[in-house]
Amino acid sequence: MQLKKWADKVEGNQYFRWIENYVSDDFSEAVRAGRELLEENALKLSPERVEEIVEIFREGTRLEALFWEMGLSHYRTTETTNS
Repeated sequence: MQLKKWADKVEGNQYFRWIENYVSDDFSEAVRAGRELLEENALKLSPERVEEIVEIFREGTRLEALFWEMGLSHYRTTETTNS
């Protein structure tokens, strides 16, 4: 997998400390608490509102995937140029 190649790259990786946040206990706890809040409160919403929220989530996910692809494309280009 392409990501594996960069997963262990610490030296020179300007984003490594930021990425480390995703494996922290604080982040895991925040995700758990957020999930519980969403599940509890989603039951109180109308089906129309749930659909609106689903669309917001889809768009956010699409944009995040584009963000990561942009970064990976940079590394692919840099690696090809430096090879």
